[in-house]
This record gives sequence, C-alpha cells and structure tokens, in this order.
Amino acid sequence: MAALLGVLFGLLISSYQASAQPPPVFEKIKEAQNRLDGLELKHQIITVREAVRKNRAVRYVRQKALMREVAVVGLNSKTGELKDFTFQETVLLDSKNRPHIKPPQLIAKDNTCELIWRGGSRWGFNRDLLLTCNGEELVIINLTMWTSRTERKVVTDQKTGKRICRQGPAELLISSYVPYSSDLHTPEVAEEGHRYLERTILQALQDLDDLNVTSKTFTEQNLSELASIEFIHALLVDEHMDPDEFRKAEKNGMLLRLVEKYWVEVAINQNAAFRMSVSPAGATGISQFICPTYARILDESPEAKLDPVFVRGMQDHVNAVKASITLFDSDMSSRWTPTVRKICSVSTEMLEDCWAASYNGGPNRLNRVIARRGQNWIEKETMIRNSRRYFASRLKEETYTYLAKLGNVLELLFTIEESVPSTTDP
Repeated sequence: MAALLGVLFGLLISSYQASAQPPPVFEKIKEAQNRLDGLELKHQIITVREAVRKNRAVRYVRQKALMREVAVVGLNSKTGELKDFTFQETVLLDSKNRPHIKPPQLIAKDNTCELIWRGGSRWGFNRDLLLTCNGEELVIINLTMWTSRTERKVVTDQKTGKRICRQGPAELLISSYVPYSSDLHTPEVAEEGHRYLERTILQALQDLDDLNVTSKTFTEQNLSELASIEFIHALLVDEHMDPDEFRKAEKNGMLLRLVEKYWVEVAINQNAAFRMSVSPAGATGISQFICPTYARILDESPEAKLDPVFVRGMQDHVNAVKASITLFDSDMSSRWTPTVRKICSVSTEMLEDCWAASYNGGPNRLNRVIARRGQNWIEKETMIRNSRRYFASRLKEETYTYLAKLGNVLELLFTIEESVPSTTDP
C-alpha cells in the first residue's frame, strides 16, 4: 500500500507542476523583490506621548514605538513599469492604545506620488494599498519593512527532558510581502494559489508516506492515509478566513470570491505566504499552530521528523501541513476519551468535524461536550435553562463558526473538483 501511495503521490505532484504556467504578473513580483533586496531601511525604537482617555479624563502616557521606513514597489498594469516609493511611519508597540483609524486614508506623498491605504491591516503586511503617480494608478506588488514580533521557541526542559515552549522578548526583523489587492485577483492567479496548496499538501503526504509514519489510532494505516486532501485544504483556508467576512460572503453568495482571495494571497507570496501571520493567541504561519502544541507533538511523534525550530517549522508550508496531520492523530490517540473516539469514528464526515473542533477549540472542550451531548454534540441548544450547564455542554461560538466555514469550503472544493473535465480516456 505504501509503495502504491508513493507512486500515486509522485504522479499527482508531477501533473500539478506541469499543468499550467504561472501568470505573467509573477515575473513582475520577482523583479520587484529583487529591486528591494539589500535595501537599507532605517528604523529605531522611540518613546512617544500617547493620549489615553479614561471616563471623561484624558491623561498622557509614555509609550514605546517603532519608527520605520517602509518601501513599496508599484506596478503600472498598462505599461508594465515598476515604481519604487519609500515613506516613514510610527507604530505603537502596544496595540491596545493604538488610535482608531479607518480606511481609506492618505498615508504618504511626495511631489509626484500618493500612497493610499484602502483596507486590511493598517500597520501589518496584509494591507490593501494604492500608489498613484502622475495620475496613473499602480498596484503594490512588494511591501518591505521592519516589524516587531514576540520570540517563541521550543526548548528542552532540563528536569523532565520534554520539549516546552518559551516566550522571549520582542525582536525586530525585516521582511517582504505582497499584500492582497483586488487588482491582483484574477482567475489565473487564484488558480495558481489553488494548485500551490494542493502541491504542498501532496508533498506533505508523500513525506509522511516515505517515512512510513503509522497512525497511533488506526494502527494499520499510515498517517498519509488519515485525512483527505480536500479536508486539509479546507482547514488551511478556514484558519485564515475572517468570521465576519465569511458570514457576509455566505449571505451574499460570494463564498467563492472569499476563498479565491485566500488563494490569491498564497499565489502571490508562494512559500512566504502567511510567514508573518501571528494571531493574538500566538498562532503562527499557514496552519496557525501555537508553540506549546508544536512542542507537544515534537515529543509525541518524533517519527514524523518535524522541524524542531518552531518559527522555521511554521514558515515551511510542507512541514506545517505535516504538523497539522500529526496533530489530528495525536489528539485522537492521546487526548480524546474512548467515548469521543467511538462517536467521532462513525463516519468520515463526523471524524473530520471532530478533528476541526479539536484543532480549533482544543481536545478537552470536545471531550466535555461529547460527554454531555453524545452524538448530538455538534448541534446548538436553542433553550437555556441553566447558564452554567449550557455553556459547559456546548462548543465555543468561534468553533461553531469554524465548523460552518469548514463545511462550506469543503462543499465548494468538491464542486470545483467535479466540474473539472476528466483527463482519463473513456
């Protein structure tokens, strides 16, 4: 079986690599990146006075801020010409006291050009920017700047010998990114992102198959047989889909456009996609792992040969996908109760919902909910008789939305797959 899977993975990966040429804009993105390589951008930590309102009183506090130069490269879609533009901004390092500002907003200008913030993150990498020079609109295809990130690394505990996560001080690093823009959102670019993700998933499965990693729960199966490509793909999309955007897109029949937005960001950044993506809880990278969970599966599944360095492992898309698959199996075998394993294994659909709920809300929450609700664990209660019992016997609202997103994306992926003409002979 392992040999057969290896041949299948190899054929699929080869077909994805040979099936389509990347869109021409990718050459311009590479050219823009080369233009900024080695560029020296100034930055320094300064102290600013920030107005803080409490009740009716206003007081001023001293706060650290990062004053930095930011470089962008704009592409004139009509002529193919590139334009460099550098500006300076000051970012408060404590986001709680950051002033509330909304797009659109002019954030920089010189004698010939204006840079407008149209949406997305105001201070981060994924901001929608428009550069206008001499009346011509240019789409931003490179954004390079210094940023502050909290250091998180996996170390070995000297007493127990187990790996643990240790959080260090904030560190400054420089990075380049291509921010999402509706100007870059074309069917060809979205399709390239779709293909990139499937190639990544296939390579992760191939690596696990080559290592002959066996499932700890289904001991007669290799880990590469555990989850479908479509489920892993949908989970990765789910991790980066904003819940409010999802509800709006679902209501307006625009879910495909929202999923394509994710594919576009993957396509235009390739192996750098979501490299700087960190949630408030510290979840990092394309698969949004937190450091303690990564440390745990490094200890529990050494046979998967995951990268021992947390940040580097999350920035490596193939490694990150391998980590996700390993976590499914690890939670199921060592964190789920026997009752949960039994109920979740009644069907493929139920098992995937359980994996997703455990991935998003944690295995302990899933155990408690299924212990109280049994096979109806995924359904919401409509009546609240006892608020303490009610909230103890249900998933978090975030997880219900997470499962709704997953189901919709999965259905969309299957619909797309069914619409693609077969290449096999009748």
